[in-house]
Amino acid sequence: MFAYDFFEAVFDAGAEQNVPRGFTKACENARCCFTRYCYPGLAEHIGVCREHDENSINNRDDGRRERPQLHSGAVVLIQLLRLNYCLIENHQTRKNLLAAGRCITVRQAPVPAVEMHPANLNEVTHMLQRTSLTTPTDLSEKAVQDISKALLGLLSDVFALYLKTKNFHWHMSGSHFRDYHLMLDDQSVQILAMTDAIAERARKIGGPSLRSIGQISRLQRVADNDAEYVKPLDMLAELLDDNATLTSSMREIHSLCDEANDVATASLLENWIDESEKRSWFLFECGRDV
Repeated sequence: MFAYDFFEAVFDAGAEQNVPRGFTKACENARCCFTRYCYPGLAEHIGVCREHDENSINNRDDGRRERPQLHSGAVVLIQLLRLNYCLIENHQTRKNLLAAGRCITVRQAPVPAVEMHPANLNEVTHMLQRTSLTTPTDLSEKAVQDISKALLGLLSDVFALYLKTKNFHWHMSGSHFRDYHLMLDDQSVQILAMTDAIAERARKIGGPSLRSIGQISRLQRVADNDAEYVKPLDMLAELLDDNATLTSSMREIHSLCDEANDVATASLLENWIDESEKRSWFLFECGRDV
């Protein structure tokens, strides 16, 4: 609903400031396009777009009527471009809107009217698809790519290690069952808690995160263990190696963050390295030969 609220606020504020007619017309068009193509059911509810635009509906030979297949984001963006052009014509109004916190910052550059023909729509749609996940950051583009790629691999390893730890937790056996069973349960909770923070950190800097289990399987470096039976001490030894590998990977990413001056990601990694080293410590002591 943010986009509709934005159009509504700018429309109302513009009316208060007696801005040129083109301003209110562009805003009204944007609001109508948003409600009609993004939220068709909303238009009827709020009472806008009561009359269909005959130019935007195709008449078919069989009598059926349908909306043109327009990309909703492209329609709204085109209207925003027009709105921006009108805003520039009344700079004082734009300053008042910004001061009131009711308008987003727009670039002060003349933007010509955009014709709604297929070529323009395709171009805008492609731009929206390419930049829809971009997040503002002061990190360089290369740093974002390198760090987000490293975080993707790390997140895949963390998910793989989590599932292996739960696997050994569920299939633990032997005289130390209770101690090992509870310890691995605690460790799995700690490992799982890392996943959301890793994924969101990648998104905060404008990079992608995981989208499927299949992607995890392609990126993970922690090997699975599907054996029907694994000895308890072998379980601990394998998890010890995996945690050590994870720690090493996080140190490498930390160095990458230091080079890019990404102190936030580096700070998170420091805590996770400490947790991983603690897990390794417990696994090592429990796996000692007495």
